[in-house]
Amino acid sequence: MKRILMIGCGDVAMRTLPLLAGRYRVYALVRNPAYCEKLRKAGATPVIGDLDNRASLRRLAGLADVVLHFAPPPAGGAVDVRTRNLLSALSVGRVPKQLVYISTSGVYGDCGGDWVSETHPLNACSQRAELRVSAEGQIREWAKRNRVNASILRVPGIYAA
Repeated sequence: MKRILMIGCGDVAMRTLPLLAGRYRVYALVRNPAYCEKLRKAGATPVIGDLDNRASLRRLAGLADVVLHFAPPPAGGAVDVRTRNLLSALSVGRVPKQLVYISTSGVYGDCGGDWVSETHPLNACSQRAELRVSAEGQIREWAKRNRVNASILRVPGIYAA
């Protein structure tokens, strides 16, 4: 059975989980142990770790065939250190075959309602969008270096229910 690792267990990930559970062996990185039971009930095996603490991510090495990266960037800084820490952990041992990153259309800036495609120039106008651009670049570089199939999905506006 294919193994999937979910990074970030917020609203979008929790809506995705029922579509995967039962068809795949799903692991979910969770920072707070209080959420473990909720993840188990939804069909995932919780893995305790914190993207802000590189040492806590050692258990991720070789764990999954596919990684779904839903986690947001940190609140500040010039580089998305959470993605950097994740990629460092995934680089140990057998790397996943595929990594899917949920980014944002915010990397394009304000396009005034115009249609935008993936070829549109990036124009991040907020620190959060700049950190998403940082994560995208790190993922592309890491995937190329490790021969991993990477997909970056730029989702427009996510609002939790």
